[in-house]
Amino acid sequence: MEYIGVNTLSGHEVNCLGQALDTTWGSSSQSGGVHTHSTTGSLEGNKLIIKCVTVINIMQDQDTRSQVKKYDSELKQMCKQYLKDVKAEFKSLAGRALKTKQDSEDDSIEIVSMCPYSAKRTAYYRKNYYVTIS
Repeated sequence: MEYIGVNTLSGHEVNCLGQALDTTWGSSSQSGGVHTHSTTGSLEGNKLIIKCVTVINIMQDQDTRSQVKKYDSELKQMCKQYLKDVKAEFKSLAGRALKTKQDSEDDSIEIVSMCPYSAKRTAYYRKNYYVTIS
């Protein structure tokens, strides 16, 4: 049996995980419609990177980080639900549970729209989770 990474997943299991992570096609695909958020995952060695992004509105005259706190828990919940769904899909495809351990997380804010006549700013709020697969 061929193993990828640090002797954690076989080639077949990597294919199963890739299918579970692929949200563009197959049983893991996302439904259509208008979304203001997105969650994706990618595999780098034995690290799974979960990327969540949402569109938010922030006010210019207030502290940006304090305004983002209310969206932070929403993105955490989205990332946790995505990981839960990936684990369930992996288990149904590979026949065994996927063991994970969260290493770290980071976030960023990117202002994408602003007008000098309005205090409202539209921004992308991104959160990345780094998970080790074992």
